[in-house]
Amino acid sequence: MAVSSHPTHEGATAADIARRYLALCEEGRVAEAADLVAPAASIVFPGGVEYAGPAEQVEHGRSHYRRVGKEIEREESWAAADGRGWCVIISGTLGGEALDGSAFDGIRFIDRFRVLDGRITEHHVWNDLAHRGVITPG
Repeated sequence: MAVSSHPTHEGATAADIARRYLALCEEGRVAEAADLVAPAASIVFPGGVEYAGPAEQVEHGRSHYRRVGKEIEREESWAAADGRGWCVIISGTLGGEALDGSAFDGIRFIDRFRVLDGRITEHHVWNDLAHRGVITPG
């Protein structure tokens, strides 16, 4: 696991900010999660679905599953090539409960963040939820 040792905002690394954001969204604490997101941030999920912020993202998730959680297996971060902020990749597996009450686990995910001045400016998500039949694409 490669983690930036350079604090980006109030002592937090870009990886700290990304992990905190994921935890807050998972807990449904969207107002706190929104504080970590820059205005006009790009939040894009599988299929090119874009969200205006974490509240919309979490609400839309409720139409796909009852609950979902992440088991983080790997994390990498590095300075962006253009010198503007940090890139963070967090990957692992998803587990939870589908709308029909069935359990799912071991579903791969990758979240890619860009963090500038302590706020998330980009969050791109890839996962196998649709491929594994947990959700309907779109």
